[in-house]
Amino acid sequence: MTWENIDLEHNTITVNQQLQDISMKLREGTRFETDSYQIKTIPKTVRSERSVPLQSPTKKMLLRTAVAERNGYVFKGQDGQSVTYGNFRKRHFYPVIRALDLKLKTHDLRTFFGSWHLGMNKTDIMTVSKWMGHRDPRVTRSTYAKVIEELEKEHQDSIGNALVPRI
Repeated sequence: MTWENIDLEHNTITVNQQLQDISMKLREGTRFETDSYQIKTIPKTVRSERSVPLQSPTKKMLLRTAVAERNGYVFKGQDGQSVTYGNFRKRHFYPVIRALDLKLKTHDLRTFFGSWHLGMNKTDIMTVSKWMGHRDPRVTRSTYAKVIEELEKEHQDSIGNALVPRI
């Protein structure tokens, strides 16, 4: 993600690019053979290009960055280049997950986002589908509309209570 993708005034993040690692097999025999090489590409589908809301806590963290440093990649290494996915997981994600004694993969955060919005927050499926970059809300529903046990217990008597006069 680059600073150009963040609109602090309108509280949105534009998703219009992704970084892809070039495998060692493809780099073999080229001048990039020893590099950890990434290329910037467009997202995999047209629907993947989207705007998502910038959350207030995230905005507060971003605003801590000096204005003069708000250029290029938001998350960058000492060389100013992007932090690779593997490096992010190794240096940041896994240590936090271990410290919290959780068993999560990075994609589980996406699953949580979709499931939480649909189940707990009651966000409509079209909005969640748009934010997640799905072409069809059926994909969102089939993948992320899972039964959350706490919600199931909370709502198990709701139809009965609606039909029975209050005593």
